Amino acid sequence: MEAGNVPDGSVHRRRSARSRGTREERRTRGQRFGSRDSRRRAWRPRPRGLAHRTGVQSRACDNDRPHRRRERRFGNRSLQDPRANPAVVADGRAFQERRLHRRHADRSARLGRSGGSGRSGGSSGLVRVVVIGGGPAGTFAAIAARKQDADAAVTLLTRERCEPYEKPPLSKAVLLGRVSPEDAPIAGPGGVAGHGVVLETSADCTGIDRTGHVVVLADGRSLPYEALVIATGSTPREIPQLPVGAPRTYYLRTEADARVLKAALAGCRDLLVVGGGLIGLEVASSGAMLGVKVTVLEVAPRILARVCDEQIGGAVHEAHARHGVDIRVGTTLLTATAQRDGRIAAVTGAGERFVADIVVVGTGSKPDDALAASAGLATDDGIVVDAQCRTSDRAILAAGDCVRFPGPQGLVRLENWLHAQDQGAIAGRNAAGANERYTTVPSFWSEQYDLYIQGVGWPAPGSARVHRPLGGGRVLIFDVIDGRLAYAMGINAQRDLAMARRLIERRVAVDATALADPGQPLAAMLKPQL
Repeated sequence: MEAGNVPDGSVHRRRSARSRGTREERRTRGQRFGSRDSRRRAWRPRPRGLAHRTGVQSRACDNDRPHRRRERRFGNRSLQDPRANPAVVADGRAFQERRLHRRHADRSARLGRSGGSGRSGGSSGLVRVVVIGGGPAGTFAAIAARKQDADAAVTLLTRERCEPYEKPPLSKAVLLGRVSPEDAPIAGPGGVAGHGVVLETSADCTGIDRTGHVVVLADGRSLPYEALVIATGSTPREIPQLPVGAPRTYYLRTEADARVLKAALAGCRDLLVVGGGLIGLEVASSGAMLGVKVTVLEVAPRILARVCDEQIGGAVHEAHARHGVDIRVGTTLLTATAQRDGRIAAVTGAGERFVADIVVVGTGSKPDDALAASAGLATDDGIVVDAQCRTSDRAILAAGDCVRFPGPQGLVRLENWLHAQDQGAIAGRNAAGANERYTTVPSFWSEQYDLYIQGVGWPAPGSARVHRPLGGGRVLIFDVIDGRLAYAMGINAQRDLAMARRLIERRVAVDATALADPGQPLAAMLKPQL
């Protein structure tokens, strides 16, 4: 007979069914160790490591949305885990779970690995890390720093009065009343405190004493630091005709802005949107879906000129026209004045006059680098950092919309959610002792009506344009240079664009003819590289 161990460490011999002892002996053993059924009922899955995290997938389509990748960034199940809230996610849709592709799991483990006390050089003692900014870059930096060094004292400072939240839904699901910002906390239901991070809300930083390694707050307090991460994000780019604070004029940046705008839209008949970029068009689509008459003024010859080509921009323009939105391209706003009834009268450079109940300005943003500049850090349309996210002061790092970092063609500044998350995580780990380099493949996405508009990669001058016909209102376009995919964009082509991202990341050699053939799966081009 074969010998084996029992729970008390003794050795027993496996007996046949007839030699398992009396009924009383079996009952006694069951009370001691639990019956097979009771053990089965009591079993719970053990928390798995980062490489075995589960993600979520849209019921409508398989895509690689940034809010899905966010759930894999760290190894804590509270990060918007669908088990905690299976019905609602950031954009208000329902999702179902799936197991991660092995490559996604590996990427998650790389971005969110926890090293216990991972400081280089074998240093010991309490390390104080202060993070300024409660957006995605700051929140991910704080949590990643704590993951990198479990003994670090990490403090996250935010100007806002609430837990850090997802901002992409502000111009869509929040305005439509489908979700509120509280439904989409970045750090999950437990907040940043659940990750061992101290959160200070309504904390306005007025200065940085680099010599004394101290952050000065508006309330007079000073916070010492060994490592500081600046993630102050960006601020709306104002226009002189309608500055911030002008009557019935709205700039959308925070949850407070979204709440006020949502209330204003409830009683609005005519909405004027200045700016035909992503934010302006998302607000326009939300207004149209609420039954508001919407007019959009765009100074460029076409909408989405900075991120999309003519075909995709034209398809989005047509979708807005079908929903009754009047888009005027090549149009400048000359003046905007309040009438006696309080409504806003806007006059264009061509002499056209539009009257609106409210005006939303979406003319882009600029980096919020004033705090860094006042501290004497190098800035150039953003805080200048190296590949490790370090500023001109080695004790200070920066990440997110507020920085310029080394890209393929020199220093570049990006404004997108995934970039802020990934760069914030690198900055946080480096602040806690790591020395990792940040590289990225940029991406953007926007939801307008039933269109999911996406782009991924680095647009390259002189690239060859390849169109892949998909049909059904779906669009997919590639830019190829030197035999490799540089950029891809599309409408309702999430699965293909997820594959395109991988082709770009791995610098896979591609054939333009195969890219143009919808019968040639993009995954097949990737297989030789797996």
